Amino acid sequence: MLRACSSLESTLEMAREGRPFLMNVQTNAVTQQRMDAYRQTMAASGYDDETIAATAQQCWAWRNVLVAKTDQEGADIGIPAFQRMRAHLNHARQRLNRPHELKAQAAAKPGNALNTVEHGLVYGSPETVCDKLAPVYASGVGGLILHFRLGSLPWEATSKSMRLFTAKVASEFAASV
Repeated sequence: MLRACSSLESTLEMAREGRPFLMNVQTNAVTQQRMDAYRQTMAASGYDDETIAATAQQCWAWRNVLVAKTDQEGADIGIPAFQRMRAHLNHARQRLNRPHELKAQAAAKPGNALNTVEHGLVYGSPETVCDKLAPVYASGVGGLILHFRLGSLPWEATSKSMRLFTAKVASEFAASV
């Protein structure tokens, strides 16, 4: 069982317990920083190098993905779908959460990267998506949870994105393992 961790504090709690975790959508820089801090905290908690490496390989990072034939097609399809999805989720949060919960969430996540196209969506040609995912892969996480269904994006577009990912992106990473 993996615990989803949104904050550095919860990530380090998992490290102290020697447990893997699932990181929500973060910037690539934050992903690297968290994985480094996770491994350092495990070491400081007395875990040996072999255990640290094995546990880090059980950790996962989440990314929203749209793969298209070209970068422009990826932008044209992915950005509006991502923005509609985030607007819907944020509207639901505003409608369903209590005022004190909303205040706490805003304080905990100023400028939430999850909501921005720049950090919340990996999109473009297969080559561009490979380039954008490479730093996540290099951070040492063991796996990626990829979310291809961006809200109301039609199934045809989602299916095309998944086929391109499988054929041209996943194979690049499989070759480097």
